[in-house]
Amino acid sequence: MMALCLAGCGLFTIKNEPPETTQLELPSSFEYDYGSFNSGGWSFKIVRQAEQDKSMGGPAYRFTALGYNGVSMDVNTIIDESVMISIAEIIEDCDLASWDGFNKHDSNVLDGYSFDLLIEYQDHSITAHGYMVFPNGYDDAHAALSLYLEDLVNSLQT
Repeated sequence: MMALCLAGCGLFTIKNEPPETTQLELPSSFEYDYGSFNSGGWSFKIVRQAEQDKSMGGPAYRFTALGYNGVSMDVNTIIDESVMISIAEIIEDCDLASWDGFNKHDSNVLDGYSFDLLIEYQDHSITAHGYMVFPNGYDDAHAALSLYLEDLVNSLQT
């Protein structure tokens, strides 16, 4: 009798439905640059193309990667949506949305390390910039992004 009252009062609900899944929002473009004058610089850009690539079976993205100041990297190619899905997972896992509007620098440091991030969605964007000052979680997010992007470059250059 107690179980009926509790269930009937709405304190317990039994659902035979699968758990809700959130739809991963894919950016229309993603740009990430980092480095310094002395240790080199990395620049990555992924932009959704207006036309679908039928050979890829879905949306196509242009991927460019350039290296500066001793970093040897020059990639300009079309990639499939799986790359942007992986980037979107990193964006979500590392909570890069919380960086939006971050714009700090340490003007006392010359030839220091900097980063720039621009993520554009259909109806909003995330922008962040830092020079020797970084948002919370930067080290882990940078490690995830740089590892993924540099591995992608290596796979495309071989």
